[in-house]
Amino acid sequence: MSKAFKIIKVGSVSVRIYRNRHKQTASGWIFTASYYDHLRKRQQFQRASAEKVECEARRIAANLAACKAEAASFSSHDREELFAARRICGDVPLLAALKEFTSARDLTDGNLISAAKHWADSQNRSFTPKTMALIVEEYLQVKSAAGKHVGRNHASEFRNIVADFGDRLIHEISTPEINRWLQKRANPWTMLTYRKRIIALFRWAQGHGYIPRGGKTTAEYSEPPTTPTAPIGIIAPECLRSLLLLTQEKSPRDIPALILSAFCGMRRNEVHSQKWEDINLDRGFLCVSCAKKGTFSYRMIPLSEAARAWLLPYRVATGSVCEGVAVDRVRKLGREAKLNLPENAFRHSFVSYRVAQTLNRGKVALEAGHSEKTLTKHYKENVTTEEANEWFAIFPDSGSGSSVGP
Repeated sequence: MSKAFKIIKVGSVSVRIYRNRHKQTASGWIFTASYYDHLRKRQQFQRASAEKVECEARRIAANLAACKAEAASFSSHDREELFAARRICGDVPLLAALKEFTSARDLTDGNLISAAKHWADSQNRSFTPKTMALIVEEYLQVKSAAGKHVGRNHASEFRNIVADFGDRLIHEISTPEINRWLQKRANPWTMLTYRKRIIALFRWAQGHGYIPRGGKTTAEYSEPPTTPTAPIGIIAPECLRSLLLLTQEKSPRDIPALILSAFCGMRRNEVHSQKWEDINLDRGFLCVSCAKKGTFSYRMIPLSEAARAWLLPYRVATGSVCEGVAVDRVRKLGREAKLNLPENAFRHSFVSYRVAQTLNRGKVALEAGHSEKTLTKHYKENVTTEEANEWFAIFPDSGSGSSVGP
C-alpha cells in the first residue's frame, strides 16, 4: 500500500488518508480515508477534496476515541457482556437491535415471546396444498360418517363452490375473490347462507392442515351481508290447500316434507334430516331427529289428525322422510304456479295458526324450538281461531284433491 498522505490522530485512534490520481475530480485527486471501527473491522470512505476527507476523518476519530475512553472504565464483566451482546446480534448493530426489542415489547405490552410464537404459528407454511373440489369431497365424507347431513341439506351451495373454485388450491383463494363470489347472490339471506358454508369449509380445511394454521382464514375476513329484518309472512289455508294439491299432482314424493313444514313448523334442515323411526303416527307425535344447533334438542311436536292422514301413505319403518332438496322443490312448484309464498312462510304460518288454536305461546315456542320472546317478535302474525282450525283440518281426499274435515 502507498504511503499515507496524512494521518489524523485523536488519542489512540488513527485515521489514515491516501491520495490517488483521478481524472474526473476538479482537483485531479481522490482521497481515501481508512480506519478500524470498534469491532476491529477495516472501514473506508472517499471524498473528492482534502478538506472534506479530513473533516470527516476527524469526526470519526473523535467518536472512536470517545468510545475507547468510556470502555477504559469498563470492568472485565462489562466488556464480556458487551462482546456477548454483539455476538448475539450478529450482523445487526447492537443499538438497532435494542431499539427493535424495546419497540416490540411496548407493542405487545411485555408479552413479546408469546406474541412472536403466535406470529410464527400464523406464518407456518407446513401444510398440504389441496384443491377445493377434493376438500369438499373429503369434508362431506367426514360429515356424513359422523351422522351429519350437511351434504344433503346444502347440496346446491357445495355444488356452486365446486363449480366456481373446484380446480383452485384452497390456500390460494383470496378474500376479495370470496367477496365477489358472494356478491353474485342478490338475496342477502342466500348470501349469508353461502358465507356460512364457505367459512365452515375453510375452518375445517385449516384444522386438517390444508391451510396454514393460526389466525382467521381468508373466508372469515369476507364481508358479511346486511340482512334486513325478515317480515312475518304467512299464507292462507286456501293457499296451503292449493300447494298440497299441486305437490300431490306434480311431485308426490315431497308431500311429507310439506306436511312437516306446514303442520309441524319444522325448519328446512330439520325436515331434510327427519327419520321415519322418530315419527309415531299411531300415537300422534314426532321427535325432531336433528334439531338446529343451539335449540331444544330432540323436541316433541304433536301431529294433527290431518298431518297423520297425509303422512300415513308414505310411512316406512326406517330411513329419511324426504330428500335433501324436498322443501326447495315444493317452494319452486309454488312459485311456478304464481302462489304467493313469502320467505319462511310455512314456519311463520304454523306458529301463527298454532298460537291461535292453542292460545298458549309457551307451548308453541317449545314445539317450534325457540324462546317465547323470539316467537312473538319474529314468527307470530295475528290470525283468527277459525282460520287456525281451517289450517290444521286440511285433509287429503280419496281422489286427487284435498278437503276440509275428515
